[in-house]
Amino acid sequence: MPKLLIIKSFVFFIWMQDLMENRRHVHVVKNTGRKFKAAKIWLEPEICLAHKGSFSEKELKEILNIASDNKTQLINNISKIKELWKD
Repeated sequence: MPKLLIIKSFVFFIWMQDLMENRRHVHVVKNTGRKFKAAKIWLEPEICLAHKGSFSEKELKEILNIASDNKTQLINNISKIKELWKD
């Protein structure tokens, strides 16, 4: 599970099987002690929520903003991992 970006308490990552999919997306997790929250965010064609998990609306808004602000970096990191994985 390669981590692509860590901002605040949010960790953006992909599963290796995600590299096989055409539509790029990331998973986001947050560990809040005893609770573990997770969501799935589509990066293409535009940033949008795929699965909200147990995040609050405020957290989801923050996650979507972070993903939007870092979209290029996330996509580039996914591409680099995909290239390394092929080799």
